[in-house]
Amino acid sequence: MGIFSILSRNSAQGSRTRQPEDRVPVPGRFRGAITHAASHCIGCGTCAYVCSPSAITIGQVEGRPAEWRYFSGQCTFCGRCVEYCPTLCLGFEETVVPVTLDLATQRVSHRVEQQACPRCGRPTIPLPLATLQALHGGELPEDLLLQQRLCERCRGKISAQRLHSGFGAAADE
Repeated sequence: MGIFSILSRNSAQGSRTRQPEDRVPVPGRFRGAITHAASHCIGCGTCAYVCSPSAITIGQVEGRPAEWRYFSGQCTFCGRCVEYCPTLCLGFEETVVPVTLDLATQRVSHRVEQQACPRCGRPTIPLPLATLQALHGGELPEDLLLQQRLCERCRGKISAQRLHSGFGAAADE
């Protein structure tokens, strides 16, 4: 078959070019830009650690809220951040990231707010209730619900007191 017969056959079929408003359908399980639920984020930095192209960064300054930053222009959409996020606050959009020269539209930033520990007043980011329930395997006991909003130091003190009283009770028997 000669080149002219191929060209004539192709030109007889008509145009196959899509118009801008006629988008290609997005396949199932598509990996678009990363979504971030700041209300579930604890600012642990796991997503930034596993992000090899450094598309995700976490800015932390003592006494100020952590800042989660994402640049979709640098993202390879590998999904490691979503896979390793301990609080399940990351996901994928199901739309294609728009091609643009305006890099500001490809940057997202969220603040991860801290709360005061009810026991000592130190700033802390409590583990989300849904994450604790998933880790525990169901409804939480009352003592864990009370510890949810405590800082790491206060939770450690309570655990040490329980451990100490547990050994003390065993020695008395």
